[in-house]
Amino acid sequence: MKYIVSVDFGGSKIKTALIDLHGNTIKNITVPTHARKGKSYVLNTLYDAIRWTIEGFHKQDILGIGIGVASPVDFDKQVVIDPPNIPGWKNVKLSNIIQNQFKIKTIIENDVNCAALAESKFTDARNIVALAVGTGIGGGIIINNKIYRGEGFAGELGHIIIDTKGPKCGCGANGCLEALASGIAIKRLTKKAFGKEILAADLVKIKNVKAKKILKYISINLGIGLATIIRVLNPKEIILSGGVIDDTKQAILKPAVREMRKRVLIYDNTKIRTSQLADPVLLGAACLFLK
Repeated sequence: MKYIVSVDFGGSKIKTALIDLHGNTIKNITVPTHARKGKSYVLNTLYDAIRWTIEGFHKQDILGIGIGVASPVDFDKQVVIDPPNIPGWKNVKLSNIIQNQFKIKTIIENDVNCAALAESKFTDARNIVALAVGTGIGGGIIINNKIYRGEGFAGELGHIIIDTKGPKCGCGANGCLEALASGIAIKRLTKKAFGKEILAADLVKIKNVKAKKILKYISINLGIGLATIIRVLNPKEIILSGGVIDDTKQAILKPAVREMRKRVLIYDNTKIRTSQLADPVLLGAACLFLK
């Protein structure tokens, strides 16, 4: 039996899994990224997670290591460009580093492109958008069952400008969707309102006016982002995943869809749904090696 090591390399967590050629997860692990501790620390964490994942298996049975990274990725050169939430990783040839460390073929891809790829394998939709709303916001575009990269970096949907006077995003621009509707935005807004950062899962449990106002703000901005995506791409489906979506259930998504519907008018034929896959980024990273 052959296996693939899949990695979801994000700003908050690093997930790894051993996946067989049928898409079944054999083992998995999740560890905190501790991105602020610097590149060397994070790289060693990545090494440890991969070592644990392949422990007990013969190297010849590992087909490859697929890594979905929360960053723009130059797929042709296999370079991590500049992840906004993982400092110190600008222009890193990550596939070379991992391949040299483990002597196993390694492919890297943007994390939400991986998620979109996984969704396309398990749906009959030829044209879809995957949108991951977590620490940041990432997008992946599938056109005619293939990842659409444009001239290399298409799909950075978290950096659609929603409000030019809005807060500064990690990418350096002001008013990106990510700065207005992600986990980062929730932390910023709750710190201002409550004097401390509150995670999405805890925010929805607070029933006062301040909490409801923050949830409404996030929902409206997410709805504007969804409407913009639909007007440009008009996909059959937009499939949402990520920690903020998972942790808030429908408290953000339902009003966001209502906001979107008010804005799309004649383009209102796109289905909005949450991912039904257990872990689309990990599954998609495995799909980099599956035909």
